[in-house]
Formats: sequence, C-alpha cells, structure tokens
Amino acid sequence: MGVPEWVAYEIKRFDQKCIKTFARPSEWITDKALNQQGIMSTDSSYSYPKEFRKAHPDWFVRGHLAAKVHAERLNPAAAWNTHTFYNAVPQRQSFNAGIWLDLENLTAAWAQKYGSVWIITGPIFVDRYAYGRLGKTGDFPIAIPEALFKIVLSAGANKNTPDALAFIYPQVGAGYLNKNYDHTRYLTTIDEIEELTGIDFLTVLPKDKQKSLEKEQASDLWPAEKKDFISACKAKTAFNE
Repeated sequence: MGVPEWVAYEIKRFDQKCIKTFARPSEWITDKALNQQGIMSTDSSYSYPKEFRKAHPDWFVRGHLAAKVHAERLNPAAAWNTHTFYNAVPQRQSFNAGIWLDLENLTAAWAQKYGSVWIITGPIFVDRYAYGRLGKTGDFPIAIPEALFKIVLSAGANKNTPDALAFIYPQVGAGYLNKNYDHTRYLTTIDEIEELTGIDFLTVLPKDKQKSLEKEQASDLWPAEKKDFISACKAKTAFNE
C-alpha cells in the first residue's frame, strides 16, 4: 500500500524550558530500492498543483506517525529523519494540524508527568483494502487510510503491567472543527485495533497480562497539568547548528 503498518517509539521527560525546533528538508526521504520495487512512494505522489491545493485546502499531506517535535527532544538529526516515507501516511490537513497534533502534544505531556511513555501508531484501512489512493497519473499510488490508531503505554502503578490508552480517529470526524477536542470519544481497546489491522501487539507480555490489558477500554484520559506541556522555542534552528 506504500505506507508503514505501524511505528513505535519512546518519549522521555524533557528537562529544558523549551524544545528547539529545526528546519525541515525540502523533500522527504525515500528508500530508492523500495521505491524501485514499487513499495515506497516519493514526494511526487503528494505533489499537486497550487491551483488544486487552493481549491481543496483540506487535501492530503505527508502526515508524520512519529512526530517531528517529539524527535526534536533528542537532536536535530532525529528530527530531520522523521521526514521519511517509512514514517508517513496521507492525512487530511485539518486532521493532521488539528486533533492529531493535539493528541501528539498530550502524549508528550504524559511523558513529562510519568517520566516516559511508549507510542505505537499507524493507519487503519476498512476491510484492510485501499478504497482510495493518492497520486496523479504515473505517480506511485499511495493508499489513503480511513482512520489512524494510537496506543500509549506507561509503566503503570505497580511497574509490573503497563497502563494503556488506545485511540482510533477517523480522518474526517465529528468534533474536529473546533479547538476544544474531546479525545475521550475516540478511546477504544487494543483488541479492536488488532482486529481492524491484523497486527498482534504487546507480544512480549505474559499471555494473561496481554489479554487483560488489550481488552480494557479506558473511560477517561490520564491527567496532565499545564506545566507538563513543553512548548517549542520561538526561533527555528538550522539543521547544522
């Protein structure tokens, strides 16, 4: 389908007042060998004329799975290398810059509060089939997911079994047009994400703990305080600084 099935990464507490943000590459990185095999896309599939973009302001963009601002907690090279098609799926612009970004900010705040969290995230295709594809004639046809999932894991109160939050967000959904996002309406179970994607998560856990954790659906989000949200520094930094 030309997109990653999932991406997983850890966010750790960040002990500075703001996060340096770095310039983005003009082109995203592709794996030439995978592109030649018809597995990975290039920028061309996302590139549409300005007139088209102007007429369709909510058209699909290169949507990060592992967020750039999360990688910037590490170093500029890590941030730069989030711009790869190993890490991109087509996302509606309003979704990518709206509720999805808000959730990314929340996951980082939870890392501040709990010391670290693990993120597993990826696309969902109805019937595991690409009903829509992105790209013009001659471009690599990238599958457009109907929804995205995110699983957030923390160490848990007793440190023996992690705590988990699982979310499914349709690309176009109710409650996306205002800024008072209600993430609780998108809470689900890991079991449901596994059913929709065909992926088996958390296999390193003992079977009884895995089964128990994956069937639980949270009724509310983990708490986060204003101090847990670390903003970006005002000025962007060049990649080589």
